[in-house]
Amino acid sequence: MQNGMLLKKTIVKTLAATFLTASSWVITAAASAAPAAQKSKVEAKVEPSKSGLAFHFHVVPDAGLHINQEGPWQLEIKAAPGLTFASTTLKKDAVDFALPGFTLATTVPPSQSSGSVTYKLIAFVCTDDKAQCFRDVLNGEVAWKR
Repeated sequence: MQNGMLLKKTIVKTLAATFLTASSWVITAAASAAPAAQKSKVEAKVEPSKSGLAFHFHVVPDAGLHINQEGPWQLEIKAAPGLTFASTTLKKDAVDFALPGFTLATTVPPSQSSGSVTYKLIAFVCTDDKAQCFRDVLNGEVAWKR
């Protein structure tokens, strides 16, 4: 009976050590993975609108790439102190592919004279020969003044 208990304890300790080692490896691997290089950039512009301000987020692909209209594009406003928008998240149905990008206007005039908008824009671009397509997550900040 004593040998059976000793064997059980040894197995439990071995499994626990294996799990901890495997978990540490997974965590280390995930933390050290390099982010993918961006294949496009955002040119943001702010101008007066009827309701206050209009923000234009124009996506410009790198040379040799073009806009992919099929991906699930998205614009998320992360922070916009002093500004009010009808929605702070826009999906693919709101993309203006003539721009290409998003236009978002405030619903009321700004409550302060200046500030900035922090955003995350997800765009999709492909090589001109359509051999590869890329999902770009573009984070940025746009300064504005009344």
